[in-house]
Amino acid sequence: MNKSERRRPRGFTQFIYRLPIWLYRLGLGGLLGRRFLLINHVGRKSGRLYQTVVEVAGYDAATGSYLVASGYGTQADWYRNLRGEPEVTIQVGSRQLTVTADLLSPEASGEAMVAYARRHPVAARSLARSLGLNLDGSEAGYRRAGREMIPFVAFHPQPQPEQASLTAGLPGAEHHYVATNGITLHVVQAGPQGGPVVLLLHGFPEFWYGWRHQIAALAAAGYRVWAPDQRGYNLSEKPRGVHQYSLDLLAADVAGLIRQTGQDKVFLAGHDWGAAVAWWVALRYPHLLRKLLILNVPHPEATRRFVLQSTEQRLRSWYIAFFQLPWLPEFLLSRNRARAIAEAMKRTSGPGSFTPADLREYRRAALRPGALTGMLDWYRAAIWTYTKGLVHPRIAVPTRIIWGVHDVALSRELAPLSLEMCDDGDLVYLEQATHWLHHDEPERVSQLMLDFLEGV
Repeated sequence: MNKSERRRPRGFTQFIYRLPIWLYRLGLGGLLGRRFLLINHVGRKSGRLYQTVVEVAGYDAATGSYLVASGYGTQADWYRNLRGEPEVTIQVGSRQLTVTADLLSPEASGEAMVAYARRHPVAARSLARSLGLNLDGSEAGYRRAGREMIPFVAFHPQPQPEQASLTAGLPGAEHHYVATNGITLHVVQAGPQGGPVVLLLHGFPEFWYGWRHQIAALAAAGYRVWAPDQRGYNLSEKPRGVHQYSLDLLAADVAGLIRQTGQDKVFLAGHDWGAAVAWWVALRYPHLLRKLLILNVPHPEATRRFVLQSTEQRLRSWYIAFFQLPWLPEFLLSRNRARAIAEAMKRTSGPGSFTPADLREYRRAALRPGALTGMLDWYRAAIWTYTKGLVHPRIAVPTRIIWGVHDVALSRELAPLSLEMCDDGDLVYLEQATHWLHHDEPERVSQLMLDFLEGV
């Protein structure tokens, strides 16, 4: 078929065709999920930035790669631009990724078209019809269409440049995208492949980078470390809606990650909100854990009981009530490139715990599209969980609580109340540390973690 004979959409069909790109441009790409992705590509001659939305033909959960087809063959502008510059950014739902475009060979495109027709026969027929092809529905016909007229492209995620620089000081650290519980999380992994897995969960407003000191120490000791950006943070998916950030869903994300490690049980550690999720995982999925490490967040039932009786703690937690408001917290926290976040972290931590470079990274992560709303939705969803009592609040997993005494948001009294909820637990106070204890005293915290994991 002559290229000039290919039918471009018109009228209502054109409206439907253009709808995804309008949604992306309005900042509503999250509504599309993984159905469509937006490609940011540079014109070969003009040097201008263009945006094209294409339908996702396949997704590889193991590698985080996306597969798309060019409905206008090798003459599509975006396809030709990728030939000249394969390193591009794409947006899938609320996620933005730096990727390398792999233009598949005619033979590989033929096989990809056959696989696409098996998974999505209606969509494959529609794609063929848009090119004026009347296929008989046979695999041979689809294979020929892929080889001759419908080239496929695989987008392989790459760590964003600044993220790669953050792991430069962590020997052997790798960036992965791992599918779990219906979403995809960005996970930094380090340490020997066969080592016992330690899963590290960050809190607000951090991301995997908050554990950099402990990642290095644990990996050097022979552990395989997984440090994810949790749901709503940094490079991980940011689904829309407060209901997407319930503790049940957040714990299910972690349970899915644990299953992806290939090990029956892992060691789990959490700080701040990461510790809240870790408590919840221990309550809901104790069979997946070897041991539990908690840094400066109380057991949910201890929190509920103490807040009800302590006026002082309710006053300390004023910001949680403020975060329940729509849009205003996002507006104020994002002003001046998230300066308020950096100032709050610096003000509530020990001297020198965060360098200016560290704070720049936290500000950058918070300003990613959809991140602040995702991060704050943790608070908005949790208010409903923490007002209900737990029927079975006991923690059966061996647990160590490490508590920085100078925490401006949480009373010291919450630590022993949390310990009372543990069948087999111990509590270590760091008398000079703040809420950010693993930054205030990184070597001490790392050693306390290692001693507990190794049974010292």
